Amino acid sequence: MAFLKSERPKQFNYIPRFYDEQKEELHDRIKKAKAKANSSKSGEYVPNLKGQFKKKHEALWGQPVKSKGRSMGRWMVLIIYATLVIAILYLIINLLSQLQ
Repeated sequence: MAFLKSERPKQFNYIPRFYDEQKEELHDRIKKAKAKANSSKSGEYVPNLKGQFKKKHEALWGQPVKSKGRSMGRWMVLIIYATLVIAILYLIINLLSQLQ
């Protein structure tokens, strides 16, 4: 019955070459501090990065000034374009009437 006999699985014997006890203690203290901080908070942590950046910017530079010149500039560009279109159409009509 040697054909059906299977070998035992090989054992994995890992022996670490270097062990840093201070690093392990630091890691454990960090875990404990995080667990303590999470237990003291009510609810989940929600970062407020947008608000923090906005507050910092306002503290350094003041509140941004909203200019009303943008809408006025758009109207001016629209008026200029309309004037150009009307002038070009007038010139084209005059040239066509002179050719006839």
